Amino acid sequence: MAKAPAPRKRPAAKKKAVPAKRASRGAWRTLAAAAWAGAVVASVLADRLPAWAGLGLLALSIVTLAVYGLDKSAAQHGQWRTPEQTLHVLSLIGGWPGALLAQAVFRHKTSKVSFQWGFAATVVVNVAVMAWLVMRGVGG
Repeated sequence: MAKAPAPRKRPAAKKKAVPAKRASRGAWRTLAAAAWAGAVVASVLADRLPAWAGLGLLALSIVTLAVYGLDKSAAQHGQWRTPEQTLHVLSLIGGWPGALLAQAVFRHKTSKVSFQWGFAATVVVNVAVMAWLVMRGVGG
C-alpha cells in the first residue's frame, strides 16, 4: 500500500507593514497632549496656576482616558456605552489631553465627524478659558 503524501504546511502569514501615514495618524494627538502637559507644568512652575489645578488636570486626563477605554471595550462587546455627552463634558472640564491619547491608543471615536467637531469645540473652549486664567495669574 502506498504511503499518503504528507500534508503541505501553509507558510506563516507575513505581517503587513503599517503604512507611514496610518502609523503617524495618532502622532499629532500624542504631541498635542504632551505640549499641553508641558504648558501646564510651566504654568505651575511660574506660579501662574496652582499646583492643585495642575494635578487636577492630570487626574481628569487619566479618568477621561480610562472612560474612553471602557467605552471602546463596551462597543466591542455590545454592552452599555458611555454617552457622547459625557465624553464631551470630560473634555470640556479639562480631560481633553487624555481623550486625545485615548483616541490615538484605542482608535476610538476618531472617524465619527460629528463627534470630532464637538470634541474640537470642547478643546477650544477649555484652552481659551485656561489661557485666560493663566494670563490673569491665578497661581497660588
